[in-house]
Amino acid sequence: MFKKLKVGPNLYTVRRVAAIENDSCNPDGQWSFDTKVGGLLQIKNDIENDVVEAEVVTHEVLHALFYHFNIEQDNEEHLVQTLAHGLTMVMKDNPRYLAYLTEKLK
Repeated sequence: MFKKLKVGPNLYTVRRVAAIENDSCNPDGQWSFDTKVGGLLQIKNDIENDVVEAEVVTHEVLHALFYHFNIEQDNEEHLVQTLAHGLTMVMKDNPRYLAYLTEKLK
């Protein structure tokens, strides 16, 4: 697992945790940002498999993007969950697509 993630000008620390300790809608992950200390992505240690973990990380990154671009949606959680599931599905089912992006974004 990577330890840092940059979203726009904001640097997020990525941490593995035993449990998500707040009222997060996602029991496997949590994002937060504070202008004084920066961002934090917490990912639960015991996620059932790698595909679910990838979706959880994508889900939390999407929340960070919503924050960065000041996107306010009444149904943000549903939208983020749907996009995370869809993006994870496309990347898993099309490994050449992910390799293409990696090559083009060097």
